[in-house]
Amino acid sequence: TRPGAAIDPRVGLSAVLPPGAPISIGQPLAVVHAADAGSARAAGQAVLAAMPIADEAPAVTAVVLQTLRG
Repeated sequence: TRPGAAIDPRVGLSAVLPPGAPISIGQPLAVVHAADAGSARAAGQAVLAAMPIADEAPAVTAVVLQTLRG
């Protein structure tokens, strides 16, 4: 939830659909793994807000803009 916070290995997302994937009514966009019901609801709302559903696939954009070498 914030930088430096402990990571809880029980929580996260799995089976996340990629951008532009076709979906059907009732099909999950992702599976939420949460420590409690309140956290599950909040994560589900965040997933829905981050994954808009439209009639057309989104435009493809570059995810990696630059490679850093050290």
